[in-house]
Amino acid sequence: MSPTNLAAILPTKQGTITVGPVDYPTLQSGEVLIRNTVVAFNPVEYKIVRTGYFPIQYPAVLGFSYGGVVEAVDKTVTRVKKGDFVFTANSKGGGYQRFSASHEKVIGKVEEKFMEAAAAVVLNIRTIIGAAVEAGLDRPKDPATSNRDRKSVV
Repeated sequence: MSPTNLAAILPTKQGTITVGPVDYPTLQSGEVLIRNTVVAFNPVEYKIVRTGYFPIQYPAVLGFSYGGVVEAVDKTVTRVKKGDFVFTANSKGGGYQRFSASHEKVIGKVEEKFMEAAAAVVLNIRTIIGAAVEAGLDRPKDPATSNRDRKSVV
């Protein structure tokens, strides 16, 4: 029997967030089950709630930068194991719930004492990248998206 999974749920665009039960995650190939212990509040999440900014599927569980303890891993996962402390920048969201699944490609291992800092750093990196993209800057060292006639992030 799976533990109860509670989440802060945004039911509709510009809806009111409520706390309630949600499905316990079922791991897909390459995914890690995380018992969330820290979430970095992202200002974009506020915009999603208040204005509907950013297209997402509803009902939604926000929380894009978070971390916690690995509860289980899919059999294909090799980088982390049960009991490891990890953080993630998960574009699917899911941080505002007790348990979430994230692909091992977007998680990093960290010592427990650095958990809060790791979640905050991930948020800041995402914010910087987002601002650079909005400003029209190209990513350097990415031949597929690089445009030599434009400015690039260094």
